[in-house]
Amino acid sequence: MIRLAGAYLKKCRKVIAVYIGIVTIFFIVFFLSSVPVDTVQYAAFLSAVLMCIVGIIDFADFVRRSGKLHDISMQQQMELSSLPKAKESIEDQYQELLIRLEAYRRELESEAEINYQEMVDYYTLWAHQIKTPIAAMKLLNQSDQINRRAMEAELFKTEQYVEMVLSYLRAGNLSSDLVLQRYFLDEIAKKAIRKYSSLFILKKIELEFHPSKVEVLTDERWAVFVVEQILSNALKYTKKGKIIVQIKGDSIIVRDTGIGISREDLPRVMEKGFTGYNGRQDRKSTGIGLYLCKKIMKKLGHLIEIESEVGKGTTVILNFGREFEVAE
Repeated sequence: MIRLAGAYLKKCRKVIAVYIGIVTIFFIVFFLSSVPVDTVQYAAFLSAVLMCIVGIIDFADFVRRSGKLHDISMQQQMELSSLPKAKESIEDQYQELLIRLEAYRRELESEAEINYQEMVDYYTLWAHQIKTPIAAMKLLNQSDQINRRAMEAELFKTEQYVEMVLSYLRAGNLSSDLVLQRYFLDEIAKKAIRKYSSLFILKKIELEFHPSKVEVLTDERWAVFVVEQILSNALKYTKKGKIIVQIKGDSIIVRDTGIGISREDLPRVMEKGFTGYNGRQDRKSTGIGLYLCKKIMKKLGHLIEIESEVGKGTTVILNFGREFEVAE
């Protein structure tokens, strides 16, 4: 109670100081005017009594409000709706600010929980994915005659899964990881093709490459990653036929003769976690690859478009020719 009384007097110190100042002025004026100060003393006494009565009532309200705030602060989950009713305009503004900050905090908390759950789901699926090539390599290693080509293919899959999870983590803070320079689209496409050259040979898929000396402003590492993901999907869903990589204008166009994407799935194939019919058939699909491609291209200020027809193949257009503006 003594602490509360001290806090209350500190809160009212300006009012008390003004009251004392006014009474002092009256005494000085009456004294200098040779007027009896008895009247001033009587008025000062009555006003002091009135101030004490008002102060006691206000102090009781101050104690009640402080107690309620203390009770709220002791709760594990504080509800701002239970705050004491504001007595002043400035207090009302403070409460409104607190409510807005609490709403923003809950929004961030909800977003963090969603991101955490999505990450847990992705890592759980990733752990199951990476077990497959590891198990395959164990079986191949136990064989009397090791099939080096098959072993390399499984090792390549393992490397892909590791690179994907690292890219998934880095993509969360992409803006700080960009190195913007001018690069030839030919070189970006060739780096991606070179990485998958062994898979083209292993799956006996024909590759057509139509180069063109076009220079664009981009980040080479992330641009190569996007092209790699598109080629990976093309190889995954193309059982026979060919894949065409063409540089046309400011775009890299990848066409395949694979199974294609259904009209119903096409608008959602770049959503996070969406696998569609093809992904459900191929139980290893995470629905992350195309989502990352779209996110990266958007951050780089570029465009990605997908056209497809079931049974005839898919065409992916990576347009690097927009006026460059890194997204925040």
